[in-house]
Amino acid sequence: MAGSDFLYVDIVGDRNLTRNLDQMPDIVRAILLEKVASWTNALEERVKDNISSRLTQKSGKLLSAVDSELIEENGKVEGRVLISGVPYAKPQEEGAVTPLHVIYPKNAKVLAFIAATGDKVFATRVLHPGAQIPASHFMKDAYREMGPQISRGIKQAVVEGIRKNMRS
Repeated sequence: MAGSDFLYVDIVGDRNLTRNLDQMPDIVRAILLEKVASWTNALEERVKDNISSRLTQKSGKLLSAVDSELIEENGKVEGRVLISGVPYAKPQEEGAVTPLHVIYPKNAKVLAFIAATGDKVFATRVLHPGAQIPASHFMKDAYREMGPQISRGIKQAVVEGIRKNMRS
C-alpha cells in the first residue's frame, strides 16, 4: 500500500503501555483494542471534517480515500488513519509549489475552458504558470487536537482493564 501518495497518522499511544500488549491480561488487551478502534474511527471522522471545511475545491475523491485500520501484531496495537491512491493528498496536507508546466489534453484533441475574459477558449495546449498550494494540515491538526485525549485514554484503558482483571 505504501507509495508516494500514501499519507497516514498512527495512534500508537504510550510506548511503555503498548510495547508488551501480549503480556497483558486478556481483559486489558480487549479494552485497549476497543478504545484504540474507537479513537481511530473518531480520528478518521475528524480528518474528513477538516478536509470538508478547509479545502475550497471539490474534495470528493480525497474524502472517499480517507480510511482507517486497526493493526495488532508483535505485541503492539496500532490504529492508523490513511489516505492512499490520491496523488495530491500530500501536497494538500503539507503545502507545495507546482512549477511552470504545459497542460495537454488527455482524452480529446483540444482543451476547452472559460478564459478570464469570459470567452470560451479551445487550445491544443496551455502553459500553466505554476502555483503555490497552501498547507491545509487536515491530518496533522486532527491528530494534534485528539492526541492528548488519546494519550490519556490509553492510560485510563489500561488501568480500567487491570482493575477488571483484579476483580475477576
